Amino acid sequence: MPSIAEMIQALLARGMSTEQIADAVGKSVQAVYSWQTGRVKNPHRSTREKIELLYQTSVGSAGELVAQAAALATPDQNVSDPPEYFPAAATPSEPFAALDAAPLPDRRTRPPPRTADEAFRFIHCADLHIDSPLKGLRKINPRYAEWIRAATRRSFMRLVDMAIDDEVNFVVIAGDLYDGDWKSADTGIFLNRQLKRLVDTGIPVFAITGNHDALSVVTRSVKWPEAARCFGNAAESVEIPDIGVVIHGRSFGDRYEGADFVAGYPPPTPGSFNLGLLHTSLTGAAGHAKYAPCSPAQLAGIGYDYWALGHVHVPQVVQTTPHIVYSGNIQGRDIGETGERGCFVVTVDHARKPSPYFVALDDVRWKRIELAMEAIDAENPDQVIEAAIEAIQAEIPSDERLLACRVVLTGETPLHAQLVSRRGSLREEVATSAGSQLERVCLEEVTVETTDPESVAQVPEADGRAIALLGEEFARLEATAITTLLEESPDLKKLFDDLLPLDSLQAGRRSELQQPESWQEFVNEARQLLEAELGGSVSRQEAVS
Repeated sequence: MPSIAEMIQALLARGMSTEQIADAVGKSVQAVYSWQTGRVKNPHRSTREKIELLYQTSVGSAGELVAQAAALATPDQNVSDPPEYFPAAATPSEPFAALDAAPLPDRRTRPPPRTADEAFRFIHCADLHIDSPLKGLRKINPRYAEWIRAATRRSFMRLVDMAIDDEVNFVVIAGDLYDGDWKSADTGIFLNRQLKRLVDTGIPVFAITGNHDALSVVTRSVKWPEAARCFGNAAESVEIPDIGVVIHGRSFGDRYEGADFVAGYPPPTPGSFNLGLLHTSLTGAAGHAKYAPCSPAQLAGIGYDYWALGHVHVPQVVQTTPHIVYSGNIQGRDIGETGERGCFVVTVDHARKPSPYFVALDDVRWKRIELAMEAIDAENPDQVIEAAIEAIQAEIPSDERLLACRVVLTGETPLHAQLVSRRGSLREEVATSAGSQLERVCLEEVTVETTDPESVAQVPEADGRAIALLGEEFARLEATAITTLLEESPDLKKLFDDLLPLDSLQAGRRSELQQPESWQEFVNEARQLLEAELGGSVSRQEAVS
C-alpha cells in the first residue's frame, strides 16, 4: 500500500479538494495538509484505514497512483510551506527587534458593518498585560520563542490596526495595561508608540490602571500623547463633545483596593452617552481576588449607559440593562485562560443604545484537549501517543495562530497503570512528536486522569484503612506550605538541594519546582502513582469517610 502522502496526492490529482478529503475521513483541513506534506506520516490506524478506503474507491490501481505522484513531485508543483508571518527570535541585544517588520495577517473576525442608525462606535478592551510571559510552556521550539514572547504585543498591535482601519471614535482600556512594574523601559515605549498611532489618526484613548499596574506599582513612566488620558485615583469625567459622550473613570492608587469605588462616581450627564470605566471583581469571581468590589445593581443604579469593566479575564456581558461588560484580556496567558481572547467593538445608535460585538485578537490560543480512552483502540502507550498527536493536529487553528495546549487523557482503560507510570515521559514524547510532525503547536502538559476498570475489584478489603491513611497524608501535604515541609523534612530538602545543577541548565528551574503550583502537581502525581499500584482511590473523601 502506498504512503499516506502519496494517497493524498493522488486524491488531489483526481480532482478532490482538501475540504472534501477532510470531510470524507472526518478530520480537519489542517490534518490533510499535514499528511499531504509528509509532516504526519503515520496517523492513527482507524484514520489510515479511512484514507486507504477513500483512495481505493476513488483512485484505483497502484500503478496509476505512482504515475500521478511522480507527476506531482516536480519542483514547480511541490507543496510549499505555510507563509512565515513570524520571524525567528530576535537577539538579546535587540528585544522585539523584528516585531514591527513582521506583517500581521488579517485573520480575525471583522468589526460589524456600519448602519444608518449608528451614531458612533468605540473599542472596549482591558487587561493588556503587555510583556507578560505565557506560563507553563517548556522546551519551546526556537521557531516559536519570539512569537510566544511577543504575543501580548502582537494582540494589542492588531487591536490598534483594527481601530484605525475601522475608524472607531475612541478606545477605552479598563485597567492592567501592564503586568506590573516594567522590567525594561521598552515595555512603556512600546505602549506609548501604539497610543500615538491611535491619536495621530484622531482616535482618543481613555484608560484607568488596575491592580497590576496601580499608580503606586509602576515606578517608571513615559509621557503619553496629549489625546491619550489615564484617569487618576479619584473618580473624574471627560467629555467628547462632538459625539455627546462622557467617560467617567477612576484608577487604582494601590495594588490592593478593597474599597467600593462606585459611590464616588459622579451622576450621569443628561443628554449624553455616559460610559463608566472600572477595574473590579464585582461581587467576586472564581480565580480572582476581590478588588474594588461592587454589585451589578450598584452599577445600574448610577444611571450610566455602559460600564466597561476590567479585571476578570473571561469576556462576558454581565447584563444588558444597562450594559455591564467585561472585555476579558486580549491574550490568554496560561492553560487557565483557554479559548478566544480579544475586545469588544461597541456600536451605539442614535437612541444611545449600545451593541457590543466581540472580536478575537489573541495570537496564541490556549486549549485543553481531552482524549477519551474509550474512543480510541489503543493497545499500548505508544498508540496513545499517536492518538494524542492526531487530537492535537485536529485542533490546530486554520488562521495562523499558535496552539498552546494541554492533552488530558480520560476514561477507563486497562492501560491506566502504564500511562501513570510513564507520566513523565509521556509529556516529553508527545512534545517531541508534536514538534517534529506538526506546525504551530506548543505542548503545555499531558495529564493522566484515566481509571482502571478493574481497580475496585482488585482492592482487598483489608487495604481500605491503609488507603484512607494515605488519603489523610496527601490531604496534609496539600494543605502545608512547601517551605514548611522543607523545614520539617531533611530528606525532602536534600532532594531539592540535589537539583541545584538544574539551575546551570535552565536558570531558575529549581526555584520554579518549589512553587506552590509545582508542589501540587508533585502531590497529584504521587497520588496517581499509588492509586495505580494499589488499585484504589487515594482521595480526601476516602480519608475522612
